[in-house]
Amino acid sequence: MSIRLGLSGFQLEKLQSLLSDPTALRKAEAKAKAARKAGKGALAQVDEETFAAGLTVLEAVAQYGVPVPGLEAESVAHAVLGLILAHHDQNHRQTNCDLKMVPLEDFRDQYGKLLSPTGRELFNHLVDGRPLFAPRFEPDAMLVYGYLSRAEAAKLASAFGRFLEKEWHSKGDWDEDDVEEMVSDMIEWLESLSEKKLDVWAFHV
Repeated sequence: MSIRLGLSGFQLEKLQSLLSDPTALRKAEAKAKAARKAGKGALAQVDEETFAAGLTVLEAVAQYGVPVPGLEAESVAHAVLGLILAHHDQNHRQTNCDLKMVPLEDFRDQYGKLLSPTGRELFNHLVDGRPLFAPRFEPDAMLVYGYLSRAEAAKLASAFGRFLEKEWHSKGDWDEDDVEEMVSDMIEWLESLSEKKLDVWAFHV
């Protein structure tokens, strides 16, 4: 089960271009192997078996494109591949987001209805993930990722801003200060990446 949410800035267009280029995909595979062997990059901490599983599904993506025909749900292998490709030839701009997933899920349950429909949908992409290769992730997936375009991140930041302007009451384990801190932090992270003209990559760790 995923424990925390990490957010970083990257170029979504580069990732989407990579997904449609079989030759570039194989170059990404070779580069990921070399980086892992050298103990560098985002995949250095991924165990060997999981890393190898991620590379086994690359061939299907190279052959069939995305979404992969017939693939109903993404496994850990697909999540690892997503991580490999999102970091290929990109220097992610890290935020200090380190929010625990259980409180985030609880916030959504308690306050999600106060967000706009678009805001709820975009927030769900961060909380539940947003797969590249299939319609959804496997239940209880150990690795989950998501992404927002710069325009989507701006919409989510605006939705959170409007939330703070509304009249709302503390619910569950949340007090007013906790809610305002979490929402304000999320706005700050999203806007900081947007100001740098970056899209948002989310990864559950």
